Amino acid sequence: MSAGVKAAMPETSLGAEFRRPLSPLESWFALSAMTIWYTVEVEGPVDVEALREALRLLRLEHPVLTGRFVPGRSGRTMGLPDLDLVVPGGSEVVVREGGQGPVRADHSKELAFLDVARNGSRTSVSFVVHHSIGDGKLGAHWHALLWSHYTDLVEGRAPTVEPHPVPRPPEDLLVEHGVEKAAGAPERLRAAIPTDLPDPEGATFTRGRIKLSQEQTALLHARAQALGSTVHALVAGACAVVERRRMQLPDDLAVDLYIDSPVDIRSWLGPAAETWDVTNALGSSPGVVSALPDSDPVALGALLRAQLREDLSSGAVCQGVLRFAEILVTDQQTIPRITTSNMGVMEPVRTPPSLQVHDFRGWVEFDGGAIAEYLATAAAGRYNRFSSLYLIYTYDGRLSVDLGLPFAAETARAHIAEFEGLLLEIAAREEH
Repeated sequence: MSAGVKAAMPETSLGAEFRRPLSPLESWFALSAMTIWYTVEVEGPVDVEALREALRLLRLEHPVLTGRFVPGRSGRTMGLPDLDLVVPGGSEVVVREGGQGPVRADHSKELAFLDVARNGSRTSVSFVVHHSIGDGKLGAHWHALLWSHYTDLVEGRAPTVEPHPVPRPPEDLLVEHGVEKAAGAPERLRAAIPTDLPDPEGATFTRGRIKLSQEQTALLHARAQALGSTVHALVAGACAVVERRRMQLPDDLAVDLYIDSPVDIRSWLGPAAETWDVTNALGSSPGVVSALPDSDPVALGALLRAQLREDLSSGAVCQGVLRFAEILVTDQQTIPRITTSNMGVMEPVRTPPSLQVHDFRGWVEFDGGAIAEYLATAAAGRYNRFSSLYLIYTYDGRLSVDLGLPFAAETARAHIAEFEGLLLEIAAREEH
């Protein structure tokens, strides 16, 4: 293994200490210590010391990864933690082995780490990063760089390291582009009809996953193209239908659902921001559909896609950054909320020939209790229906959806099987 660094570091990152307060959106992710996992399962020899060196080089290239959070000085909380980002923060290069340690980053110590778990001839290697300093797109960029550096190292080449400044909070970019916070909730949410659903018992949260084959994924893409739609729209429509089927309500009762689709607003901003310019460029399209158990998921998906295009055209997607707290609490308080977060097509990581990649998985870990407490307090005791999460991505031509569901395990298994079956049914439909 060999390594080399071909660039000096900027003074703002490794010279004098860089410090700034977390923005409101960044503080929201800090509230629950929300942490994104990028995991590849490989077969072949894994050099842990080369991984450690690759992470060290990545931290040189993107110094925000060396940071940590300290008690803030802004005095602005909005019920959220008052924290400052400090770079460099004195954090160590952390590589965990054997599945030891918590699944969330301890942001008082480090904001990113590696987790290596061996299982026979296969090894799962996870790049783990705090959501406050990077959204799914930025984290995926760092993950790809990590593996590129690793491959150079084990093949005897010196990785090229190009230093980057600390990414900025999204609110700053929107202010620079003249985007102002809207005074009230989106019209769709104001017009939605609340449903009298029973309050959930406890804070049950069950996870699961579906992973289509390459052939099934290709069929779903072909179906979307034939309809003039997108795979995301078809998946979101299927989510709406299976969520309605879980509700213990009369079958003839249409229920308004809030389908939240996060949107990367980097390309929307002109000139377009680079991936590493901003921590969390997460706008949002607040889709609303009225669903029955036998609703057509294709039709619901088409409506959600039309609403998304409308929000992109009007710039309303930016309110997902500026009004995130209101959207979570006051804007849709008694409407069931489903989040469909699409990471898109994940580019294959670059690995040495000695490693074969068998799988990729993306997921988020968070403290659900902290979120529940915040919502209960912010909603003044009125229950907020923060419900299911669907994390959508494609790797190696295979569509995956990781689900987090507010159901007990048995109900969640039935829900996941029904969801997968509905997607396959959509993919297999014939044109009429």
